[in-house]
Amino acid sequence: DVIFRSSDEVLFFVHKGALGYCSGGFPDGDAITVDLEPVPLTESSNVLEILFRFVYPRRQPALDEMEFSLFLAVAEAAEKYEVYFAMNICQLRMKEYLPAQAAAIFGFAGKHNYPYLVAAASPLLIGKPLTEIVHILPTHLFVPWVSLVFVNRLGAKPKRVSFKALYQQRWSICLTQSVCIPTLGYYCQNRITCQQVAQNIQNLLSQNMARLLEIETVFEHKELCRHCQDAAWKEKIRQQVAIIPDFLTFWKQYREISM
Repeated sequence: DVIFRSSDEVLFFVHKGALGYCSGGFPDGDAITVDLEPVPLTESSNVLEILFRFVYPRRQPALDEMEFSLFLAVAEAAEKYEVYFAMNICQLRMKEYLPAQAAAIFGFAGKHNYPYLVAAASPLLIGKPLTEIVHILPTHLFVPWVSLVFVNRLGAKPKRVSFKALYQQRWSICLTQSVCIPTLGYYCQNRITCQQVAQNIQNLLSQNMARLLEIETVFEHKELCRHCQDAAWKEKIRQQVAIIPDFLTFWKQYREISM
């Protein structure tokens, strides 16, 4: 008893009762004219065909092994029209597209307020230049990512604004400390080889900050001799990475001071 028309001119005949039970954002069926003129929607038919399957009491679409562009379009439509079951399954399935689609997932999760999805995607973007991700960062995520500001009220005095190390900046500092080539051991018998190995590790880390999260892979088959503290270098990097708060910490702090 409700007719919708997709952006590519396909009609969908949907029960009003099903929409009312399973969603909260579709145009009201009572607004349909007496001649049952279709309600135009901006989504394509392949997106709506999947989405409308979630409003009926039947086995829900699994959405597995779906091309990411279609999956993301379905997820956005589910949020737009508040199709509750689709919203839940899309959030759960989203992690399966990491790390390849980290930027898009980060933007989606921030836009629709899925903190733990944000936390899963954010470390994968630390090595990306800001110019590559700025277009997908909602304002409330851009600020804590780039410039976290703390505002302190001091009685009747004007507000004092101070700055704290930002999320990406904290990783940059960690990288700077991690790539410092360790002093070669006094008893090293092959300084040239160890120096080349250390330089190789330094280059790998410098090329992509995200490799700080894969330190075992970076050091694999690139061992310094026992006199040159290979294990100590790896452990130092692990300790530096471990003390960096996750992005949710920065996000929560920003939300607290912006309220």
